[in-house]
Amino acid sequence: MKSSTDRAVRILFTTLTLVIGFAAVIVSPILLRAVSELMGEQNWETLSFIGQTYGAVAALITAFSIAGIVVSLLLQVRALSVQMEHGARNNLIDLVSLGIAHPELIKGGPFGPEQPSLPMLYSGLWFSHFAGLYSLGFMSEAEVRSELEILLRSSTDARARWQSSRLAYKASLGTGLKRKYFDIVDSIYQDVQNHEIDELEAEGNTTNPAAADGD
Repeated sequence: MKSSTDRAVRILFTTLTLVIGFAAVIVSPILLRAVSELMGEQNWETLSFIGQTYGAVAALITAFSIAGIVVSLLLQVRALSVQMEHGARNNLIDLVSLGIAHPELIKGGPFGPEQPSLPMLYSGLWFSHFAGLYSLGFMSEAEVRSELEILLRSSTDARARWQSSRLAYKASLGTGLKRKYFDIVDSIYQDVQNHEIDELEAEGNTTNPAAADGD
């Protein structure tokens, strides 16, 4: 949540800066006229220097205004991208919810020969949910790691879901936060799998000490 708050503060600061800049441009001619009345006609040369300074300041304010417009356009593009991604995720939720409500429809989904169970589909929604929050900046890496560790360590269906879909998910990735999210999930998954293997080997050595001594 911290990153989204920081983004909102930056946007507010940029907006306030632009408003103050425009106000300065509007008010400065009035102040310039007041200065000329106070100084008198004999100081027009000095006043011209003030005018030149005002022109330089106006040029800087114009540059900042153009930069503000560019930033605004980038934010609008980002907002549109987020909206499109949100719509796509809602469609996925609707499809999975329909499959959960009518399990016979799962056979018509893009799952391959091994059809996922309903708990696996439900776990897939959690993976998608965390991916969306992380890519949009609403969850930090530490937060998403904590949630994913709970999910993968406590649910065999979540591990089965990730095992069955990880290669397809990896093939669709590029770079950036989505790639980073895959690396986070996969590293936690591998740690959990290795821990289970170690536990099974320890149990095997405990139940069969003669075999362990023979090795």
